[in-house]
Amino acid sequence: MEVYTLDIGNTRSKIGTFISGKLNGVQTFNDHSALVEFLSNLPKESIIGCSVGKKPAIFSEDIRWVTPVNNQVLILDIDEPEGLGADRYVGLLGLLQKFPQKEVLLIDAGTCITYDYLYDKQYHGGAISPGIQLRFKSMNDYTEALPLLKGNQNQTLYIGKNTDEAMNSGVLMGVIDEVSGRIQDWQSKSNEGIVVLTGGDAEFLGNHLKTKIFVEPWLLHYGLYYAHQSL
Repeated sequence: MEVYTLDIGNTRSKIGTFISGKLNGVQTFNDHSALVEFLSNLPKESIIGCSVGKKPAIFSEDIRWVTPVNNQVLILDIDEPEGLGADRYVGLLGLLQKFPQKEVLLIDAGTCITYDYLYDKQYHGGAISPGIQLRFKSMNDYTEALPLLKGNQNQTLYIGKNTDEAMNSGVLMGVIDEVSGRIQDWQSKSNEGIVVLTGGDAEFLGNHLKTKIFVEPWLLHYGLYYAHQSL
């Protein structure tokens, strides 16, 4: 049986196809109308999804949506479990699918960078900070003179020689230093813990971190598949 995993993010949406338990591919959609048309040709019982925000009304009510409200497998040791983002929750389920019985620091580098701490099916909370593109956008939004950059991830200069290079250095080196600091703190507290990196900027960060990490860009899709099979 084929299973389709739907991940609705802040900037784009993705749908993965699992065949006999293996991820066969992931397609990216930049607008909801094209995605809805694609989904209309699939059996609704084979689709399971999550959304970073509220579920867009354009999607069929027959699609099964995963949220912390229907959690049955994790101990959520946080003040407001119902307030945990569905995307972060599904990422934790992905850890159960890919890295069972591990102490894990999960770093999701997308529009925001999220840090989540999981110990043997017990979630202890985490942190949220602006992601790479959000940092570039905020400098343009809240200043008069700074341009809107997409950033050059091949140019991680420590000292920039012009405005673009200086902004690129500030954002990219800042993110690398931030993530490195979180990892160092985690490793000082958990000798056997592992670090898993996912999200759109996972590959970039994975290439610049000076420590052993696991990069799994499609972790949310594995989490959705886990939910389809287990919940």
